[in-house]
Amino acid sequence: ARHGGEAFGADYELPNLTAYNETCAAIAMVYLFERMFLLHGDAKYIDCLERTLYNGVISGMSVDGGKFFYPNPLSSDGRYRFNADGTMTRQPWFGCACCPSNLCRFIPSMPGYIYGVRDNNLYVNLFAAN
Repeated sequence: ARHGGEAFGADYELPNLTAYNETCAAIAMVYLFERMFLLHGDAKYIDCLERTLYNGVISGMSVDGGKFFYPNPLSSDGRYRFNADGTMTRQPWFGCACCPSNLCRFIPSMPGYIYGVRDNNLYVNLFAAN
């Protein structure tokens, strides 16, 4: 997606510095991938869920849980200021605070993604201490 209008760009448009990978969108994708897996039973959806979880969701929050990214850049050159306020670090809050509140709702649900049940079969979806 693009910063301008938080809109989709052209096909395959995903520039490393300026891609607008919003934390909330990553959370929505995790929800979608889990439901697609439960519907179809294809592990490719769990692969996408895992990649999105680690690279788009939990990267949106600092280790101490007190600061957040709204967009998650694919890379940083230390100069491009990707946040709307002209910064390039996680922030304690935003004028539109959807990402922090979505993370607060999502993080406690993460253990539920480790295993999956479909058609009386148990799946280990994520490798984690449990």
